[in-house]
Amino acid sequence: MNKKILASVFLFILFSMTMLTNPPLIWPGAMLVVFPTDHDFGDVELGTSDTTIITLLVGDGVPIEVSNIYFKAGSSVDFSIITELNFPLVIYPYEFFDLTITFSPSSSGDWLAILVIESNADNPLVEVTLRGVGIEAEPAPMTIEEILAFFDESVIEGTLEGKGRGKLALVRLFVLRKMIKRAGKLIDRGRIRAACRMLMRAYKRCDGIRRPPDFVKGEALPELASMIQQLRSTLGCN
Repeated sequence: MNKKILASVFLFILFSMTMLTNPPLIWPGAMLVVFPTDHDFGDVELGTSDTTIITLLVGDGVPIEVSNIYFKAGSSVDFSIITELNFPLVIYPYEFFDLTITFSPSSSGDWLAILVIESNADNPLVEVTLRGVGIEAEPAPMTIEEILAFFDESVIEGTLEGKGRGKLALVRLFVLRKMIKRAGKLIDRGRIRAACRMLMRAYKRCDGIRRPPDFVKGEALPELASMIQQLRSTLGCN
């Protein structure tokens, strides 16, 4: 089905609905139909974007020239027109033009924009209200794999090392890694409570508190402890 047939069907349905709700109203031949005239993008995470399509239709009559499409003064700059525009934009009867709008929030909060469409139609100015909410992206849940990768990288870089003299330092480093890995196996088996207990034991060996003594030391110590606590929070540990 081509665009001309689709536009005709759409106009017929829209006309029929109008007649049912308000019979005396007659469809004007030089009317530019814009749909929708109000769009809410909803919540969009910072660093991402969402798009919508605003459709311009012309009913029976003469071609309509769209002379300009722009955002009203005061509109948020986080909304933008993606479609390439060449004015005057001529739309013939029973044809339509799709206008792609994107919302890319640069900061958190509620944002509003008014899109203005100017033409030589009987309704020369049509406004489209655009809304959107910028929200902080939720951090991805911590995983055992991430903790172990950080652990190994920190050891290689020298920012994490066992605490103690000689072989004792290596043993403590190995034991702490073993505890974290063991927690991962418990999680895989669905034994969450046991995993929580194991993670707490591991946390207490790198939390920087004197009792019980830590098994490791170094610049990476606070980050390692934080990652373990994040995983415990993800698992819902008490």
